[in-house]
Amino acid sequence: MKHIRDHLKVLFFQIQPEALYDSVCKQEKTWEWNREDGEYIHLNGRKISPGCYRHFSHNIYEYATSEEVDNLFADMKQRLDRAAQKEGDHSGIFRLLWEYTRYVLKIENGQPVCRQEQLVEWRRCSFFLGQDILTTAHLAREDMQREGKTISFVWPAQVRTDDRRFHAIMQRGLAENHYHLNGSTRMFDLSWICMMNHPRQIGLFFGEENRKHRRKQLPEDLFLENLNPGTWYGVHDNKWGWKQRLLVASYVRGLLFRWLYEGDPAAGESGEDVRFRDLLDRAENAPNLVWGLRCRYGPAGAFEQPKSRYAVLDYAITGAIMAGMTPDNPYRMLAGERALLYHGFYKIYCEDFENQERMHRFMDLFYLYLLLKVQFRSEMIQVNQRPGFHNFVLYQNRKERLFGKFPEYSLEAKRLSVGAGLCRENIKSLEIRIGPSMNPSNQRQWIRKLDRDMQFVCKEGMDCEENGEGREDRREKILQGSKLPYFYVLHFPKTKETDQEKYLEDVCRNVALRRKTRRQTLAIAQAMAHSSWLCTRVRGIDTCTYEIGCRPEVFGTEFRFLRNFVPNKELGIGEQGGLVYPRLSASYHVGEDFLDLSDGLRAIDEAMLFLELQRGDRLGHALALGVDPDDYYQFKKHRIIINKQDYLDNLVWMLYRAQSLNIDMPKLLYQRFKSKADQLVSEIYGGSYTLQMYYNSWKLRGDDPKYYRTGRCRQGEEAYGLEKYVQRYELRQSEELDIYRKQYDICELYSHYHYKKEVKEKGAEIESVDIDRAYVDLIRMLQDGLQREVAKKGIGIECNPSSNVLIGPFQQYRQHPIFRFHPLNREVGDDKIMVSVNTDDQGVFDTSLENEFALLTSCLCTEEIPCSGKQYSADEIYEYIDHLRLLGFAQVFPPAHPR
Repeated sequence: MKHIRDHLKVLFFQIQPEALYDSVCKQEKTWEWNREDGEYIHLNGRKISPGCYRHFSHNIYEYATSEEVDNLFADMKQRLDRAAQKEGDHSGIFRLLWEYTRYVLKIENGQPVCRQEQLVEWRRCSFFLGQDILTTAHLAREDMQREGKTISFVWPAQVRTDDRRFHAIMQRGLAENHYHLNGSTRMFDLSWICMMNHPRQIGLFFGEENRKHRRKQLPEDLFLENLNPGTWYGVHDNKWGWKQRLLVASYVRGLLFRWLYEGDPAAGESGEDVRFRDLLDRAENAPNLVWGLRCRYGPAGAFEQPKSRYAVLDYAITGAIMAGMTPDNPYRMLAGERALLYHGFYKIYCEDFENQERMHRFMDLFYLYLLLKVQFRSEMIQVNQRPGFHNFVLYQNRKERLFGKFPEYSLEAKRLSVGAGLCRENIKSLEIRIGPSMNPSNQRQWIRKLDRDMQFVCKEGMDCEENGEGREDRREKILQGSKLPYFYVLHFPKTKETDQEKYLEDVCRNVALRRKTRRQTLAIAQAMAHSSWLCTRVRGIDTCTYEIGCRPEVFGTEFRFLRNFVPNKELGIGEQGGLVYPRLSASYHVGEDFLDLSDGLRAIDEAMLFLELQRGDRLGHALALGVDPDDYYQFKKHRIIINKQDYLDNLVWMLYRAQSLNIDMPKLLYQRFKSKADQLVSEIYGGSYTLQMYYNSWKLRGDDPKYYRTGRCRQGEEAYGLEKYVQRYELRQSEELDIYRKQYDICELYSHYHYKKEVKEKGAEIESVDIDRAYVDLIRMLQDGLQREVAKKGIGIECNPSSNVLIGPFQQYRQHPIFRFHPLNREVGDDKIMVSVNTDDQGVFDTSLENEFALLTSCLCTEEIPCSGKQYSADEIYEYIDHLRLLGFAQVFPPAHPR
């Protein structure tokens, strides 16, 4: 099956649509592969030449020689030839889709489901091609064989498994504790449908100026760089611009729709419409073609909007499709595109054409459309397999580029994410993470608007039939902000320092972010002080985005203040009566992206220390705490590249933290660390500072640096209003720290760290460090020691399997640290860390919460898990999965309480 999966990735993921266009237009000589062999890159919807296969398969078969690739091509050709000769199947390359899906999919109740034992394999293929291409092809082939037709296309966005025992567990309810609202919507699917229906606005998506509407150019074109560049091995691999690609896709989609729903264009002008020869020129007519289709077919599939309005979102959602689903189905937006693909595959598999020429023309057009779609999908879904958080940020920044102009798609995005989760995916508690506002009024209004949208799209999920609640009851529940299955957590965005900020004299590190965070903190406190309702809707705080270059120390004051904040008469009285205690809990994204495992471990320790995390609080991701050190350093080629300041901090932290964790560090390693740390302290800070002084100054980093500007810890002027309450948390309360604050050398070191330009410049110099066996063993012992501390403190970890596999320093689900944090082995007792399974940004990572649990189940059933001990029985595995499900509810942040 692996060979078939690789064939599909070559044919539908690696091949560029321009190659198909040029080949069909008889321009093969511009795609010359090898003059000596006389092989040209040639392909169409039925076959592909050996040279073309070899050319586009380099990224798939990096391990293979040219001869081995030729053998793989022969394997593909033999499969297609055998199907044509023995079964009379002339569907060409489309045959391979069914060859693959018949092993991994099956039909239950008219919908495609994945075989549980094949789920990881399914993920390896569908993640690159998209699930809809595979599921609709499978349905079409199966329907052709049983002489039936599918009429309902509203199955879940993520195909479920056929494991009934697993589903029985999922039916008991799930808690989603790490869910970024804007990253959890099906942005690719919605963006694609939006542009296919509004081709005039395609340029706006890519940052081009729209003169008609006097729109200014967007500040940056996020598509200047292809995140998944694909094949680029020669001067002939030139690509169309993204605007041209999507215009062609919109035009071809319209042609395919007309062919499928209006019949075969016989001749004349209609016949010219489906020829490749003038396709690029005719693509400029896409807006007119699409407008005609929207006028003819759109009204039958119009969706209800707030205030009793209706909107046409996709002309492909016809009246027949609407009849096959309920009006409020959360997956309704996907139905039109799925139906189009299904009917296209069905027509090809049935060979329902007047003659062979028309069949070939349709297959070529359909293949071109699929290639264009998959290529654009690879720029919206993180499929390029580059590790690191920066790569993820490039993908997430492309969200919602069109939705400001089309609010109906933004509303549908909430239906596909929150609505689907609450209504169809058994989520009983949903923690929605959104950014804070700079203005208290805006904060309240934004959350009220979100609640109104949720009320509209989640009617089914908010019904309580046993209590007889209706629409008015739901509306009152929204207004009161209580007893709802979802709530909000406000996450502060972390940002790196700019080059201008980094080396300023007498300016503390991350000064711009510190000021912004303080303003947001005051706005949150003021908004909650004046609104009892808001206190019931917001339950926690968090951070998000970049980690490298932005340490937990930046947020120490604000986290300590907000989690202890209580409204009082001096600050205002709740607008709906008596005040409530907001009871803000804390989570912190940490240990996800790091320069070295020691760097990530130190960040986790800093988050617990400087933010004063308590029992019931959580760490987001915390991969550094559980990633296998041997795998990590092998992945990094046993070398790390790090700046001197971070390297010094890591060395000193390891030297002293190992002692407090009762780790017996080898003498040679200790001497090496100490010698290098002494050298770096002298190079960066000068003077005669000891490592103990330096470590003690590190402990002060949770304090607001403004108190140390002069080199001494000096109290500032008394603040007023809310600032007065924040001021109480600008210095961490500790007798030990009070002693350090009185010592000049320690305070001077802390002052130099923040304010001295020479220290910052010297600390920014780069070190290359080779990693040996003793270093790896020490890291593992530090991980074990910190895991015990995290477990003892009752701090949970939010695990996000798919997110971590794509961003983290490992590539397989079986390597996920969750199996180390909370192993299935019952012999491990008190040291188990509280964990929860979540999705993070499910729209970017193409997953769902149930799918995350299913992937973990599949790993336990079919793959050997490192550090998990023996193999387990089915009873033990399902009991473990149910236990993880319950741990999710145990980590839900508690609601506000009346005073």
